[in-house]
Amino acid sequence: MLKNLICIISLGILVSGCSSESRMAFQTIRDAMTTPSDVTISPAQLYKLPYAASYARLGDNARALIILASAKGDERLWVTKEKEALVTRHGRIIRTDDLKKANFSLHFTSADPLAGGLKGIAEHPKAEGFVDFMPGYHYGLPFKAQYKVVGQQTISIAGVQKQLTQVDESYSVPTLDFHTVNHYWLDSHGLVWQSRQQYIPKLPAIHLTLLKAYRQDLK
Repeated sequence: MLKNLICIISLGILVSGCSSESRMAFQTIRDAMTTPSDVTISPAQLYKLPYAASYARLGDNARALIILASAKGDERLWVTKEKEALVTRHGRIIRTDDLKKANFSLHFTSADPLAGGLKGIAEHPKAEGFVDFMPGYHYGLPFKAQYKVVGQQTISIAGVQKQLTQVDESYSVPTLDFHTVNHYWLDSHGLVWQSRQQYIPKLPAIHLTLLKAYRQDLK
């Protein structure tokens, strides 16, 4: 998938006339997605990127750059240099593909409070559903979640100070005796800019920081 993404980026540069700025943006993406240490994108580099981008960290691994490969409805498909994929909806990871440790798929049977932003969380402070994951062929394991608005914080992202509201999610899968607290930082429009998410015990927490939002999500 990453190879296809790089090909698409290359084609886009050729179509755009292969300007120096386009070539620089492409080189920035390639460099950032292939570094073995923590990735750091400067505000200037980020400005030149023509794609939505985020930082992602799995557990204690190095921070990586992930690029938005496609957007369909409310779902956003992000890819890494290792051909791993995350699918998010309203800032929440709902599916992973090709992660080395484990992969999961999250399904809500109630409304997902994050879909409604801060108002949705106030109106639906509890949620439930089921999670599937591999390895182990675990399917249909019920989960429960409860939400609490912690308060506002000023967080610096890509050199910009953002006023965000922290929301804590107490998440549990009773049949696995698994419980954790996830964190989300939302702006006043409900866009999740930063988060810590874990949904199964076999996969460490995934930390996401949205660097450049998909333009439709800013409306």
